[in-house]
Amino acid sequence: MRKSIWIFLAALVFLSSCWDAVTYPKETISESIRDLVFKEIGAETQTTIVGKTVYVDVGIEGFFSQEKAKEDRAYDLLQKVFTSATRVVLSGDSDIKIIVVNAFSSGGQLFRIMQNIDDFKAYYYMAISQSDYDSRGVFEVYFDAGRAQMVLKDKHDILPDEFVGRLILSSLEAEFRTTPFLEETLTFTQPFFLEVKDETAFFQTPVPSLDSQTRHTLEIYLLKHAKKYSKKYPAQIKKIKLINSKAKLLVSVSI
Repeated sequence: MRKSIWIFLAALVFLSSCWDAVTYPKETISESIRDLVFKEIGAETQTTIVGKTVYVDVGIEGFFSQEKAKEDRAYDLLQKVFTSATRVVLSGDSDIKIIVVNAFSSGGQLFRIMQNIDDFKAYYYMAISQSDYDSRGVFEVYFDAGRAQMVLKDKHDILPDEFVGRLILSSLEAEFRTTPFLEETLTFTQPFFLEVKDETAFFQTPVPSLDSQTRHTLEIYLLKHAKKYSKKYPAQIKKIKLINSKAKLLVSVSI
């Protein structure tokens, strides 16, 4: 189901006018996104543009749960918001490169989608395959209310290094969720993206320490996904480090 959004967007562009025709001028891009989302799905949104990144925040009540069925319902609504925002960006003359949709509940949970517009265009012009394109979306879920609020309030321009760092972790989490013997490791460590600094992507976990088997598993899969995406983007990430809440280094891999 997670892949369907990218396929749907591709079909949408084929059925829509080419983005070379400016339907939504950059001066009113925020208002245009809010208006189209409301027109198409009836949801009130807040939009924030920082540099070449646009954030679309939408409140969704009654759809967040760690139960998969409810999470899928939330994701379905999130898809619709993301689709409307993408239509506006592709049919406008802004220089936006990254679209981030934040869906949140009053209970503090946050579900997020992030996509690089250049990836979509590359797929449209057949520069990358469908399977490659399907793997380039960032999905993040925050069930901890404190962490979710920090992420929701932090609006900044997402540069290539950060996008790739988030994509590496998102890809790893997707594989772990669908692999029985790895899912337990993900549930235990609950890693999240922290920052990119000095060519190093930092991830953090709330657990204070890791046993040797968990550490070895994370090293293998972090390196696997890091190598995969470092070849696809002009990012400068050379290392990945997993630290705990006290900044103690738990895992380190060189790409």
